[in-house]
Amino acid sequence: MEVRYKREVNHNYMILDAPSEGGGYECRMLASNTIEGLLRFRVRQYEDKREFYYEITSRQPLNRLLEQRKINGGEIRAILLSLSRVLSKIEEYLLKEQQILLEPEFIYIEPDRFTVSLCLLPGYSAISRQPYQNCFGFFWKKSTTRTGKALSWPITCITRVCARIMGCQIS
Repeated sequence: MEVRYKREVNHNYMILDAPSEGGGYECRMLASNTIEGLLRFRVRQYEDKREFYYEITSRQPLNRLLEQRKINGGEIRAILLSLSRVLSKIEEYLLKEQQILLEPEFIYIEPDRFTVSLCLLPGYSAISRQPYQNCFGFFWKKSTTRTGKALSWPITCITRVCARIMGCQIS
């Protein structure tokens, strides 16, 4: 998936090409509503393609934020609680959980308050567990500790999220 970035006068955007199929309802819902925990969204239609613009002003992708440091248990907890809240919120709008991009480059953080914003990609469907396993592996590699109770809660939470979204189990 190709990602581009654009800076306008007061805004920064992450731009993704729209998947070729579907996404009409999801696009209207995301463009018409501000859903807590999701990046703000708009669609640009061109003659031959559609592009999705995600507002990323004042936010950094998780992978860039953690290039030079580790993530602590409290930050993992904040991300997972945000994910849990978003999953509950998107149900109210009849959006699909499988359309959330959980790769670290699509999890955006406001560094000052460590608030999390996720990217929901209309027309996309995670059909394998790989994105969720990659997310778990990223947390594992970037965590400050890998023993005892510090990661037992995140492991349990990630397992439940994966089971909810994909109907799978992480072993």
